[in-house]
Amino acid sequence: MSASTGILNTDGMVSFLKYRHLSRHLRMRQRPLSPSGKDRLVAALQQHCFRDPPDYLNTEAGKRDLDNHVSGRTDKNRRTIVPWLDTLFCLKGAKIIEIGCGDCCSTVALAEQGAEVFGYDLDTHSMMVGRERLSVYDLEAELINAEASEISASQIAEANAVIYFATAEHMTLDEKLSSFALVWSSLRSGAYLIVVETPNRLWWFDTHTALLPFYLWLPDDLAIHYSRFSPRFPFKEQLRPPVTAQALQKLTRIGRSASYHEFELSIGPLSGLRVSSLNRWRRGNPFYFAKWFAFDRSYERWLRRHGPPINSAFYEPYLELAIRKP
Repeated sequence: MSASTGILNTDGMVSFLKYRHLSRHLRMRQRPLSPSGKDRLVAALQQHCFRDPPDYLNTEAGKRDLDNHVSGRTDKNRRTIVPWLDTLFCLKGAKIIEIGCGDCCSTVALAEQGAEVFGYDLDTHSMMVGRERLSVYDLEAELINAEASEISASQIAEANAVIYFATAEHMTLDEKLSSFALVWSSLRSGAYLIVVETPNRLWWFDTHTALLPFYLWLPDDLAIHYSRFSPRFPFKEQLRPPVTAQALQKLTRIGRSASYHEFELSIGPLSGLRVSSLNRWRRGNPFYFAKWFAFDRSYERWLRRHGPPINSAFYEPYLELAIRKP
């Protein structure tokens, strides 16, 4: 806003329209990204994250991907995840364990709201970008290069929430089962186990990794063979038969899915638990037009009709839900 005229400039108007649905206290805490800060992030991402294949950033997909990592993901988290979480618990002063903090797009969105964030990740290159991002925004968070299973029960017990931020789909089955069980058993009453942006295995189309119908239903070895039919670059170039333990691990790290089955095995019966759905919050918010949740509701209803009587959040195309510990 111009100090002399009191009129929003173009950048200010765009920012206002983008975040107009947020409460004032959430908007006021957001940190700006300066042109020099943007340049630093681009350089860090090019150095640490966008190296394979070498010509990827010269493609239109690569340019979009880079822009998304620079600011798009942070903006999305500010518009959606942050206001949703703020309806569950006050972010200011909250202790949050973020599993899969990566390059800290989500960490920034949480930390600027006053949350004390402990970010865990195995990818050292992404974490280098994450430290640079936190520096660019002049924010602090504790970043730990470790597996989810290495988080202590005592630290989990002090947290308001443990968030798997676009992470569960990159974990092996054993990793998910052991991590969910540890977190759930260690959380104090009233705290949350939260999963965000994880494709639901029950859904028929893979919009996350292969961009193919029924791909999430394929066993991993068949998925590796069938990846050559994927229209997504560079995914189809990253996997090649033969099916080896290394190839199976790579497929998992690129991204698969999860479903209510892992949760039921890890934390026990799901019926009766208090579950909050991000998509349900979106549908109740007038800012979000139909495009934000225009998935196949008829298929979701079919899943609910034929599946166990659990919260409908487990039947949506992506698992974006918060489970409150009784």
